[in-house]
Amino acid sequence: MIPNAVLLQHIDSTKFDLIMIAEASNGGYQFGTIPFGRKLNQQAQWLSEQQWLKQYKQVRTFGVSAGSFPAIALGYLLQAEITLSIAGRFHKKKHPLINLDKVVTTLQFLRRGNCERLLISYSANNRRDKKFASFISKVTKGKEIAIEIKTEKLPHLMLRRLAERGELASYFSRTLFAKADDALFMNHRKREMLSFPLSSK
Repeated sequence: MIPNAVLLQHIDSTKFDLIMIAEASNGGYQFGTIPFGRKLNQQAQWLSEQQWLKQYKQVRTFGVSAGSFPAIALGYLLQAEITLSIAGRFHKKKHPLINLDKVVTTLQFLRRGNCERLLISYSANNRRDKKFASFISKVTKGKEIAIEIKTEKLPHLMLRRLAERGELASYFSRTLFAKADDALFMNHRKREMLSFPLSSK
């Protein structure tokens, strides 16, 4: 959704270590990621069993588009303090069994673990992504975060557009890197809207 170099510019290396699980074949994580496994449950289980990962006191996970499923599954399995789904979506209708497998696997991890804060963000202008967010919020305790740009329609590739506008840091400050007392976490509403540019108030 955005080049890795751009993403890394927005992560404070003095506070966070980043583990990036890339899907090199551009297949939407349909066939797993080597060496983590061919299926979502294999990927999540392999990572959760690594001793070096268990040494971290706090973990945050995030995934973009098709990577949202692994991020949510890992978030629950690793007891993440924050998990962020960014423009998550199901595969197209020609892949119903893949969608079903990911839903079942994710539900299994929901029962096995816990995620303190799950944020499901999506473009307010994208119906497909909105359907995914609505489904995930119903089966979890997650909060839907609709993202809009006041002067234009925000596409599925919303991180790229926010980066082009110089607003990616603001987006992350209210989601992945938000503090515990952020207004998004303090209220109990299931849905919120973040409009860019953000108000300075």
